[in-house]
Amino acid sequence: MNENIPIRFIIQDVFALKGMKDRPTISGKLEVGMVSIGDELVLEKDRKKFTIEINSLEKGTEINLNELKAGPDNVV
Repeated sequence: MNENIPIRFIIQDVFALKGMKDRPTISGKLEVGMVSIGDELVLEKDRKKFTIEINSLEKGTEINLNELKAGPDNVV
């Protein structure tokens, strides 16, 4: 897999969790590419761009992952 290709992340939900200091928690599916802790992503919605930083990654019951690659079961 080419790790330098742009990612495709399908957002399923956005949560406002207590204790997260007004940072949203985003869940979804990583369909293409790879993400790591500290990566900055640019999200687009209705022609507006938002920049976010990845602070943590989880996959199912696996928590505190350092990186995540696209795959059939990679729901974040």
